Amino acid sequence: MWRARIGVIYPGNGLLDHEYWAFVPDDIGVFMNRTPVRRGDDTVKGAIELAETPDIEETARQYHRIDLSSIAYACTTFSFVRGLGGDTDIIQRIEKAAGVPATTTSTAAVKALHSINAKRVAVVTPYLDEINDKLKTFLEASGFEVVAMKGMQLDSDDIALVPSKEVAKYVKSVPLDGADAVFVSCTNFATVDILDKLEQDLDLPVLSANQVTMWEALNLAEIEPCKLGVGSLYSPS
Repeated sequence: MWRARIGVIYPGNGLLDHEYWAFVPDDIGVFMNRTPVRRGDDTVKGAIELAETPDIEETARQYHRIDLSSIAYACTTFSFVRGLGGDTDIIQRIEKAAGVPATTTSTAAVKALHSINAKRVAVVTPYLDEINDKLKTFLEASGFEVVAMKGMQLDSDDIALVPSKEVAKYVKSVPLDGADAVFVSCTNFATVDILDKLEQDLDLPVLSANQVTMWEALNLAEIEPCKLGVGSLYSPS
């Protein structure tokens, strides 16, 4: 018997389902569902269109019969691309459609960074610069100083193909002077097996998109996010 059931709404090209399971205790069920994406949606215009598509609500409605505890909209870009408030719009639409508490990756990132009292954040992404600019604006509007921002300039379909060891190497290439936390964006960017080692090597908290998504989904389900090996955010309180 599951102690809680968490629904995850994931873009259709997402390949990291296993990470969502890895970020929750063994007695929590994770149930994935996908929204359509198209090639060419890497632009700001394409991301805004997908943030506003009714596919999000329709996907949320498909969870009606499995008695979820919470739902996470697991896409960083689509939840920050319209700026502050774009994420809460998605939350409200999902909650209306499904009738359970919801979050988005961007909302969860802000809450997680605030929970560790981060003020100055270094941000690492796979994105094109036009998307990075939108993320910087969103984080600044949420109360953070972005001291560094570096993106791999990847097409969205190539992001999940980057091995986690290459993600770790890229994170280490970012200047961190003055940062009190690192945020690794994108729910298709592999991180679950590198967070502990990165935190040791950098001597900083390192948060990632999938990690914070499930952290906040657990909070909404009234389950303490507590698990070894997935970063200090999940350390026992």
